Amino acid sequence: MPIELTENGWGVVPTVDEVKEIIKNIKNASIDVKETILRTVRSGWMEENYFVSAIDGNYIFDVMELEDVEYNFLSDEYFEFIDNKLSEGIYIALGYACWECGSESNIDGEQGTSVSTWRDDVEFSLPEDAILGDMETDYGIQVFKKDDKYEIIFSFNDSIRYGHAMGYRKISSIEDELEEPLHRALIKLMNDAIILEE
Repeated sequence: MPIELTENGWGVVPTVDEVKEIIKNIKNASIDVKETILRTVRSGWMEENYFVSAIDGNYIFDVMELEDVEYNFLSDEYFEFIDNKLSEGIYIALGYACWECGSESNIDGEQGTSVSTWRDDVEFSLPEDAILGDMETDYGIQVFKKDDKYEIIFSFNDSIRYGHAMGYRKISSIEDELEEPLHRALIKLMNDAIILEE
């Protein structure tokens, strides 16, 4: 079910209880990893190779090169490598948010924030002190698989910068930060963008 919109196209941010129910329902769902990645990559809002990372934040194509695995992007070998990494965990970028992508609300004149996944592009009117990503960061899900059981965690892929042109990526859960309206909005949108196995 897509996110509810107001009559002028602005999104209604879900409540904490609504989002807790979403998290509970998807936590151990059987995700179709390949189809979720394919649909997200087709959205084109980020460079193709950056949509999937190892759980430590290293992009999967970098991990493959370090392990001397030859691959063609989105090939069978690419997805086989990802499947083999599911026991350690992978991160799939599903969405992003930025102030610059928003417009002005017709309701109260506040600046809007655009939140996008491959499936939806919705604007929200959020407080000025809301936590927001930028085009170097994204939101997504950590996916783990042990035996036939999945675990899905809604997360943020942060870009940590220090010194001159130095930094690293840090993936962390946003499920314990539901007081932040942007996180609630993103969890709802990202949940709708997850493809489940038949």
